[in-house]
Amino acid sequence: MRIINFLATDGINLTGILYNINNKNDKVILAIHGMSSNCFKERDTIIAKKANENGIDYFCFNNRGSELTKYIRKNVNGKKEKLLGGTSYEDVLEGYEDIVGAILKLKELGYQEIYLQGHSLGCTKIVYTYNELKEEESNDILENVKGIILLSLIDIPTALKVYLRDKYESYVQLAEEKENEDGTKETVEVSPAKNKAKIIRRPQLMNDIHPLWTKHPNECTEDEYKEFYRKVFMDYKEPLFWIHLNMDYP
Repeated sequence: MRIINFLATDGINLTGILYNINNKNDKVILAIHGMSSNCFKERDTIIAKKANENGIDYFCFNNRGSELTKYIRKNVNGKKEKLLGGTSYEDVLEGYEDIVGAILKLKELGYQEIYLQGHSLGCTKIVYTYNELKEEESNDILENVKGIILLSLIDIPTALKVYLRDKYESYVQLAEEKENEDGTKETVEVSPAKNKAKIIRRPQLMNDIHPLWTKHPNECTEDEYKEFYRKVFMDYKEPLFWIHLNMDYP
């Protein structure tokens, strides 16, 4: 076991634990935890032990969204800053910077086959990062990503409905309104100019009402797994394999 310090691609200092087997190995699982969590969970110890038994190293780290609130340090060209971080202050899209930074560090350590593992919100970060890398055609990084492991995916629309309750619809409407740089709302003008057109949208289902992670593995078909992979990762190919685990949160 080793402590590994590295930088996210935007200069945030991050620290993780590498569970490595004694002999030289080029395979590793990169684990991304969920909101307000950390890399010291029993879950990581158990998975790391099983991975090591099968000849695979395991690396988990505290990303900038670990814990509820904390201080994080940033180092860009020798200029150091102390910032507020943790789940309360993170931008989920910045998970890209953390994950890519971790991948680059693992490549530096000699790993050639990297398997991305996300738990809860970590799944969202991995899916976003993977799609961004594909969009950017970052083949020098993608060539080392050999698999995706998703544990206890978070259903964001449903979670927002639970937390926001009666305010959910108003927040959705607010998010759909496009703001100009000066803060004014865009509207569609019709003749006469003083009248504004109100667009009525039909309700659309935002998420799968029967997602795979709510089912027992025995209830899921091969086609459902393949369709899930294509939908989430926007890939026309079939997945090499899949693992469906029922695990408790956090």
